[in-house]
Amino acid sequence: ILEKRNGGSSMAENFDLRLDKDALKNGMTIDSVYEFLTGLGVKGQFLDEEKLVFETVCHNHPGEGKHKLYYYHNTRLFNCYTGCGANFDIFELINKMHVIKTGEELDLEEAIRTFVHSRSFLFAGKQEFDEEVDDSKEYVPPTFLYFDKNVLSELPNAIVDSWVEEGISEATQRKYGVKLNPSLMSAAFPHFDEFWNLLGIRQRILSTEGQLVYGKYRPLTRKGEMFSSPLSFYLFGLNHNGLEIRKKKKAIIYEGEKSTMKMDDILGPHNNISVASFGMKFSRHQFEQLKSMGVEEIIFAFDRQFKQTGDSDFYRLIDLYRKINKRFSNQGVKFSFILDDEMISGYKDSPIDNGFDVFNTLYHKKRTIEEIEEEFKRDLVPPEEWAQPELDEEDDIFVAL
Repeated sequence: ILEKRNGGSSMAENFDLRLDKDALKNGMTIDSVYEFLTGLGVKGQFLDEEKLVFETVCHNHPGEGKHKLYYYHNTRLFNCYTGCGANFDIFELINKMHVIKTGEELDLEEAIRTFVHSRSFLFAGKQEFDEEVDDSKEYVPPTFLYFDKNVLSELPNAIVDSWVEEGISEATQRKYGVKLNPSLMSAAFPHFDEFWNLLGIRQRILSTEGQLVYGKYRPLTRKGEMFSSPLSFYLFGLNHNGLEIRKKKKAIIYEGEKSTMKMDDILGPHNNISVASFGMKFSRHQFEQLKSMGVEEIIFAFDRQFKQTGDSDFYRLIDLYRKINKRFSNQGVKFSFILDDEMISGYKDSPIDNGFDVFNTLYHKKRTIEEIEEEFKRDLVPPEEWAQPELDEEDDIFVAL
């Protein structure tokens, strides 16, 4: 539900409060929920793309409670893990906050009106979809609650033999702090920001049986605490490679942590200008981070998720590149894209997976989106005709967030 941009009254003023509140909730983005509460002075943060955590303003004044009020975007519900011990939606939370502040209850229409007349409501809706995202607003960097790094000393170091066979050496695995979670037999990646603050710990389940039960990736949980990472808000590898990125003013974007690690062994740490964006996506937060570091060129090196040059998934990847370029171009940063149209890498492989020669060839064939479109002039396949690929990665989604 969007505000009218060019004159006239806004939809917030004309909104019919008799509408089903569930329809209104379903139109909210996770960003609008975050902006609404932080705009009221409530402290909170993203845990990942689908979860938020706030201080417990459901039964405390802002600034008094612990960060135990969780919001789950898939259900559009909050869960308080302290005093309330219950689930409730945004309108019930508005009422709870009003009772604490004034001692008086709000009815449902008043709670809806409070949100409808907020700035967050005016930008609610499908704003996360590609070209529809409004990036005209001044960028405000996210704030994070960092985890205590002492937890890392409680986990044993891990060397994954199959990764060594793939080309990720023992020394590189130690450098990036790969840990073992014995309870799930998983390799755990500590995720840091550029300045070595611990943002979370993401584990990769190593066994096929475990992946069937738990999925390929999941946050580490230890002693009742979940070390969930706000994946779309930062880039893996900046703590190690940020200096080289600043010096060379270039950054290569891979999908996963292993590709960034493998760059160390193939090109050497002093030539590693890569980071991982956790899937086939790229957010404004990630872009602004690189831009603030003085980066002048960003090279996207996503996996080859197509079986044949010219199939629907091939054009689907081009379409994704187009959307990323359209969203972030004209901001003083050049965008280049690696597209393996000659298929010298393996299906679902990263450009770095097949060694130096393949990577070197693909890197020096990187092109702008205009050059790609000039070479492949076929009309892009509409989304409803896209074949659904068999994705291995938890975060392999074809949306430019």
